[in-house]
Amino acid sequence: MLLRRLTFVLSLCMAFPALAGAQTRMFYRISAGTNSAIVAWSRPNLLVWTNAAAVDRFNLEWAFDLSDFANGDREAVAYGSVTDVTISVAAPIPTTARPSRDILRLIPAGLFLMGNSDTNVNKPVESPVHEVAVGALYMDKYEVRKSLWDTVKSWAATNGYTDLAAGAGTDGTHPVQVLTWYDCVKWCNARSEMDSLTPVYHTDAAKTNVYRTGTNVLDASFVLWSANGYRLPTEAEWEKAARGGLVTNHYPWPSTSAAFTNDIDGSKANYKGSGDPFETAATTDTDTTPVGYFNGGMAGPDMANGYGLYDMAGNVSEWCWDWYGTNYYATHPTNAWPADPTGPTGGAQRVTRGCNWNNPVAALRCAARAGANPATGSGGYLGFRCVRGL
Repeated sequence: MLLRRLTFVLSLCMAFPALAGAQTRMFYRISAGTNSAIVAWSRPNLLVWTNAAAVDRFNLEWAFDLSDFANGDREAVAYGSVTDVTISVAAPIPTTARPSRDILRLIPAGLFLMGNSDTNVNKPVESPVHEVAVGALYMDKYEVRKSLWDTVKSWAATNGYTDLAAGAGTDGTHPVQVLTWYDCVKWCNARSEMDSLTPVYHTDAAKTNVYRTGTNVLDASFVLWSANGYRLPTEAEWEKAARGGLVTNHYPWPSTSAAFTNDIDGSKANYKGSGDPFETAATTDTDTTPVGYFNGGMAGPDMANGYGLYDMAGNVSEWCWDWYGTNYYATHPTNAWPADPTGPTGGAQRVTRGCNWNNPVAALRCAARAGANPATGSGGYLGFRCVRGL
């Protein structure tokens, strides 16, 4: 549903003395049906607004400056259904200053259609299509490059993280790979602590012991989902981010041809046979491109998706949080999925998404699913990117 953009804005000034670098002023706007207006704010973060009728959906947008609403630099951070003519909604309050958009991009809160709707692609693991609600979060603009891996690993080695893998990469600008799922999860915690954020992963349900070493089998209850630190995306978060706001497209760019093969070529992504300058005939090397390579600086268009993310198709496959389940999409009725799903409760593999430089174009579709052994990974084919809370 296309929501009309209204101009009812509330300016809020708040201080966060305990949080270094926290945002001190935020602007909020309701985007809903007709005659919507913000009427009150109750501390700590309850926003009250009115609507002419108890029908429709709404988005709550924030901006870091009032002028951002006019120039389009606003971001949707909460959503819901209009259930009455007077609505109260908890407005997210940032715990840190807005991260640089050159590093992290905001993935807006909202519903999206997850799964494969292309009847020409027979992939039961991608069906049925189902509507999923995902909360707002930040995601790395690029896959984690080898130089960033090395920086965090160096800090981590003297701060309790004693067994992170060295990782591999063609050079510092290429994505890091040759990592297990456990390496990536522990590295996320190290990056959080290095940046003075709250670590997400723990070794116990009480969340008293930060996960820094070992190959602990983590349960979803060990994860502090509300933390502002770095973590792996869930499978639903990853697919919503990859789609970039597009609906039922094959790839992270406009791609609605009857045959998905008509919507991809070597100017858009790195895949097997793409013909980029980093592809070789050797069978023993790793043919990644530098992260963000398809940004228009080479011969071809800027391939950032609708959320400003690069390489959500190809280059390296990306670890996600979830256990991989071939029948997982049949778990709930298509119209009754829980918000922010975190996947099956167990399994043998963890989800990987996006596929890589050695995959055919079918594997690069937004809906394509795969899995890998979390303890061994998949060599030079598999990397990751982080998300973090607001």
